Amino acid sequence: MLNNKVKFEEKVYLEVKYSEGMVSKVNVGEKIKSGDLLFTQISKEEKQKIKYTGSAKVKVGDKISPGDVLFETSGVFRKKTVSKTEAEVTKISKTSIYLKNAENSNGKGNEREEVRSPFDSVVEKILKDRIILSFSALTISLFESKGDPVFANLKYIPNIKFKDRKNPPQNIEDSIIITDKLTSETYPMLSTLGAVGVISNSIDYYLYRDIIILAVPVGIVSGFGTLKEDKILLKYLQDREDFIVWLDTTYNRLVIPEKKMPVDLKNYKFDLKNE
Repeated sequence: MLNNKVKFEEKVYLEVKYSEGMVSKVNVGEKIKSGDLLFTQISKEEKQKIKYTGSAKVKVGDKISPGDVLFETSGVFRKKTVSKTEAEVTKISKTSIYLKNAENSNGKGNEREEVRSPFDSVVEKILKDRIILSFSALTISLFESKGDPVFANLKYIPNIKFKDRKNPPQNIEDSIIITDKLTSETYPMLSTLGAVGVISNSIDYYLYRDIIILAVPVGIVSGFGTLKEDKILLKYLQDREDFIVWLDTTYNRLVIPEKKMPVDLKNYKFDLKNE
């Protein structure tokens, strides 16, 4: 029996990174919903404000292209700052140059790069290159995991269903699969069928050791070998099918958003013999 395998946490913190040139669409302390926009790339309809020192080399109304000089500092060591996008100069103050109709910094015109929240959460901090969110959740400690963290819908599919190659499991695209046992035949099929992660109750040690090129991220619940599934935990996971969950390989855990501790798990203790 393992204590603290499953616990409810009032605050789980999630760090979401964003790229240079993106602008925040939320504020610190704001409560947001799953799917809400956190950051977006500057688009053609939005304006840019570029701070400068020295002398402006453009004037209001100028149409500029990548490489055009915006301003230049004076002195012995002169420095020129050039435009990275196509734009129009709309205003020039003593300290800033204002542009509009700029392309995205990724060069994709009106196509936007967006970052959205995977869960209902609260904005705790907004930093230079990341945002910190918090939410309440049930966390299940994993025996082992490898690969990159991933967020996706949860689906339970027993290993036996993967053995029928003529009729493999359907509608598992963009899902994290929960299964009882991971084999050398099952694992390669997952990425082919479109799954983005897998959490297996158990796995052969040598198979886990030899998974170097990852088809999808892997998490192990119980351990190595052929171990029986915990009946209570299995029922809980099956009841949470199609929930968006977080396979957090950084801290070896599965995170499932919950507003409170599920009633059927209040006095629960993980037990490999609980079948």
